[in-house]
Amino acid sequence: MTGPMEEQLKRVGEFLRNSPGIRLALASVVSGADLTALRTQEVTARLQRLQRERRLPDFAAAAARAYAERFPGKPALKTPEEIVAALREIEPTPEVAGRALAARRLEVTREALAKAGGIDPQRLQAKEGPAASGDPGAGRVEFTIVP
Repeated sequence: MTGPMEEQLKRVGEFLRNSPGIRLALASVVSGADLTALRTQEVTARLQRLQRERRLPDFAAAAARAYAERFPGKPALKTPEEIVAALREIEPTPEVAGRALAARRLEVTREALAKAGGIDPQRLQAKEGPAASGDPGAGRVEFTIVP
């Protein structure tokens, strides 16, 4: 957990301790930056598998091979980072990984409030429906007061 997140959860925990009748719905937001990071992880993992399976000398060789196969006839890119970025742009949205990230974010938030904040987990409910995905800004958990 990052410093700003810890501070925010301390404030939410204090609010809940001072307001025992209030319950919160938690909604996880998976940002566009989160999805980009997940696509980067997927591309990188695929290139590492390619390197192992084809016994290529290094990651750069695997990246160059994958790029040449995916974009035949296009001029080669100079660095593995450029290749990963190009492959990431055509990578489909990682729906399963995005849902897993959203669920994990909710779980970590609930655990932090329940354990460190002393809040009854029954007062912290996951919001119904799918997590927001591709939202601008940072990934986060949003709180809504519920009856």
